[in-house]
Amino acid sequence: TDESSDTYMQVELPYSLFAYLFM
Repeated sequence: TDESSDTYMQVELPYSLFAYLFM
């Protein structure tokens, strides 16, 4: 569903930032 895609994007963005900071 479209809702799933939206949730994935909202989680992917902050998650990538956290990974970059820890790196």
